[in-house]
Amino acid sequence: MNVPEKALGYILADAGYDVWLINSRGNSYSSGHLHLNEKDWEYWDFSYHEMGTLDVPAWIDYILNVTSHSNLHYVGHSMGSTAFFIGMSERPEYNEKIDKMFALAPALYITESRYRLLAKLFSPLYGKIINLFGASSFVPTTFLTLRTFFGFGCKMVEPFCDNFFFFVAGYNPDQRNSTQTAVIVAHTPDNVSSKTINHFLQVMRSDRFQQYDYGRRNSNMYSGQSQPPEYNLKNVSASVVIFHSENDIFATPKDVLKTSKLLPNLKEINLVQDPMFAHTDFIYAIDADKLVYSRILEIMTNE
Repeated sequence: MNVPEKALGYILADAGYDVWLINSRGNSYSSGHLHLNEKDWEYWDFSYHEMGTLDVPAWIDYILNVTSHSNLHYVGHSMGSTAFFIGMSERPEYNEKIDKMFALAPALYITESRYRLLAKLFSPLYGKIINLFGASSFVPTTFLTLRTFFGFGCKMVEPFCDNFFFFVAGYNPDQRNSTQTAVIVAHTPDNVSSKTINHFLQVMRSDRFQQYDYGRRNSNMYSGQSQPPEYNLKNVSASVVIFHSENDIFATPKDVLKTSKLLPNLKEINLVQDPMFAHTDFIYAIDADKLVYSRILEIMTNE
């Protein structure tokens, strides 16, 4: 959603790479089902666990089958990293299909986030509601329908929209391209299941990178275990390069460092050289190409 000379997908394509842009299940570009309707709770009965264990392997197999390559590079931002590490820990045979994993603001452990208090207060009740009534869409369909109009509105009240982004994702006005705000708002946020949101809240609350917590149903879901199993990052044998930032309110430096120490094949961990660089700056920032993407391209090309 950034301008072509600043967007990683275009930068890699211009460098000669075959670029595949993935849509997570449930969003407006990846909706639909062979048998279920979006109004059915079963349609939304997934979290990022299923994205990692089912979707990541499916993406990899499809791309390698079409291209006839034996491996690929994977770049994941935030939940895109979360799904990858779940996939590699639960389906370790896929590690050999990864050349390099570039993790941008990996959101695995989220114990230092300023939203943790909200998670502690909200997640238990939210989980009970989901268990009682079933999973659902987190973002109302009405909002998705009106999203384009919100984009037009942001052109008239840019300061309001910019400040909303700063409140949600972190304050860094020097890296915000206000002329792109309307484009971003017309596509973001997109849809996801309520179960995915609650899974993040559970991880914030528990200080564990674990599977979904079903409460009293855990013993039925996890072979008699009262607690959800933790994901074993020691199974992630793929080469990993991490980029993180000081001003990230979701993937904080302390949490990212905890993740990095558990990865057996970590090649690099890079702190972005901008103390105000925030969570969404990895995809929207004016200087993301200089601060992050140039190093990604350098590693892909030379190693």
